[in-house]
Amino acid sequence: VGLQNYEEVQVCLTTTRMVGDLCTALEKKIGGYCDMILEILYTNLKNPAVDRKIKASVMTCFGDIAMAITGDFEKYLGPVVQMLREASSTKLADGPADNEEWVDYLNLLREGVLEAYSGIIHGLKESGKLHLFKEHVNTVLMLVKEISEDQTSQLPVIKAAVGVVGDLILVFQQELTAYVGKAPFLSQLVQTAIRSQEPKLLQNAHWLQGMLVRFGGM
Repeated sequence: VGLQNYEEVQVCLTTTRMVGDLCTALEKKIGGYCDMILEILYTNLKNPAVDRKIKASVMTCFGDIAMAITGDFEKYLGPVVQMLREASSTKLADGPADNEEWVDYLNLLREGVLEAYSGIIHGLKESGKLHLFKEHVNTVLMLVKEISEDQTSQLPVIKAAVGVVGDLILVFQQELTAYVGKAPFLSQLVQTAIRSQEPKLLQNAHWLQGMLVRFGGM
């Protein structure tokens, strides 16, 4: 009920986040409820009346569900990636100029999308179905490229970008680095993360740099 109660923003937001907690607690047992949950999440994303914060939270929720039900996420992969792709197409220029709230929302949305992709990658990897994600890798990298080149990108979204690129390299290794390992945007992403001097992000950046070197990308 809370998921559908989008007019009460805080209630809907809290319930959406609770789905993630339930996924962690129940794991595969939540599978029987996923048709219903995802139908509501899809509806909320398509509804222009739903608050933007809720929509950003839905993105992360997709990743939580994928990690919980692993290979069973295959049936939802197509429609979910389409939703993530549509969210990724939101640009800074789509909102009001010099608007701090819009910049914050865009960062929150992109962070949620990247977290969703990470969850999907881990979920499919665990069940030996990672090949299903190959056709979507370029979509993820194009978003990372945009984030790395955007001066308004905030540290949490940079951290999420570093994380998802690391996940991709970890699972696809030379198959991926042979194509994009020396791409300027990856080097730019790593350098932006290192310049942040934020301890956890710095650690992740050095880890990604090491992965790129290990698999021939740098």
